[in-house]
Amino acid sequence: MLVLVLALLSPTTKDSENLSAILKQGRKFNRRASFRVTPAIDQPITVDITDSEGTQFRGVAMDLSATGLALVIEGDMDLTSGQTLQLRFSVAWDPKPLSFAARVCYCGMRDGQMRYGIDFVGHQTENFEDVQDRLVDYVMKRQREILRRSNQVQESQDAE
Repeated sequence: MLVLVLALLSPTTKDSENLSAILKQGRKFNRRASFRVTPAIDQPITVDITDSEGTQFRGVAMDLSATGLALVIEGDMDLTSGQTLQLRFSVAWDPKPLSFAARVCYCGMRDGQMRYGIDFVGHQTENFEDVQDRLVDYVMKRQREILRRSNQVQESQDAE
């Protein structure tokens, strides 16, 4: 962030090149186009997964957005980039499970765990717009909850 601010304050050719490199790196690490939220600690999101061969297993969503989620698989199952899946999970505030066709777009280690980046595939998901709207409702409510808690923490720190 400091480099970004410096590049904007005193734009030289070298700073512009640094800014360009930073923005490219950001795209590399934030592949999803939608805002991500982490599930509440007391409300984890367990994902039931079925691969194209019908094998069923489970994972836990580490974060999710309107267009995909980050997933850690329970057990020894490994996924590969490009693999297609069917996902089914429930979110707080919505009693009806959400079902999405999905594709693995990223596989990599993070915090000592194999993590998978999953994109939802709209044209292969039944009633995609309705299901996605329900997920967007969750993401927006969760985002407001996170912001509200963040503001409460900031206010208590300011009061000290």
